Amino acid sequence: MCRTSRITCAASNAKTRGTRNGADGLVRNNPHQRKSVMQPDWQTEDGAVQLYCGDVLEILPGLDPESVDCILADPPYSSGGLHKAARSRSINDKYVTSGATIQYSEFSGDARDQRSWTRWCAEWMRDCLTLARPNRYLLSFCDWRQLPGLVDAIQWADWTWNGIIPWDKGDGARAGNTSMFRHQCEYVAWGTKGGTAGYKDRSGPWPGVVRCTVVSPNDRDHQSEKPVEILQELLACCLTGESVLDPFMGSGSTGVAAVSRGLRFIGIELDRSHFATAVKRIKAELGRMSLFEPVVKTSTKSLFGSP
Repeated sequence: MCRTSRITCAASNAKTRGTRNGADGLVRNNPHQRKSVMQPDWQTEDGAVQLYCGDVLEILPGLDPESVDCILADPPYSSGGLHKAARSRSINDKYVTSGATIQYSEFSGDARDQRSWTRWCAEWMRDCLTLARPNRYLLSFCDWRQLPGLVDAIQWADWTWNGIIPWDKGDGARAGNTSMFRHQCEYVAWGTKGGTAGYKDRSGPWPGVVRCTVVSPNDRDHQSEKPVEILQELLACCLTGESVLDPFMGSGSTGVAAVSRGLRFIGIELDRSHFATAVKRIKAELGRMSLFEPVVKTSTKSLFGSP
């Protein structure tokens, strides 16, 4: 199926399945009317890893409802400055430190103001709510500027907000100047689809703060790449064999972390260059773990040439 027809089908079905109601105007989908219409651009033979290249708001409505145990997201922050001019700079100018020798592929969606960013987050979070099984997890990264909006979006999308997990990046984190406190933390806001009272098969409680230095600029495959170690620690909320969704896969770090923990993985990435990197990294981790035998689908060749 060609990409154009696939996206058109997903968007059309999203309009058919949902109706806009309430003051927030969000689409209220009926999970019993939804059917999976999307085909992965790359997947393992048994479907344990499924990767999609496209827009998250067009792909999510085409995935199977109540099939995911954890959504671990790292959306574009639309941050990097206090004013519009600063936010609208190129991605590399905003997020790549001076002295780095690598220029990364740019990504889109990073210049929204806070109100439009919050509304956009509520849209994809609402779709994720439909995909999540009852009582399962949503975890999303953000920085200090967008933390209030992210917490609003979680609740707007009908998730139960349960708290914040600071990621302490250490004393090496950048500081604006000598008159400022160091911006040493990013944050993971987390919630659940309903409560967690019935969860007695989990291994928690888990640490409420995670500590790890950032990935060195010259070792990254993506401007805002998160350390795999942090992602592995966050995925402690999943049991072996459960399913993880990353709606903003980037270069595939969450996929690598999920595979290393014996979890199923669904990844979505808009940028084709970063998608190709994610495929490469996840295939390497699959080979290292010897969990699955990856089989590349025909659609991968049309995007990236021979696998």
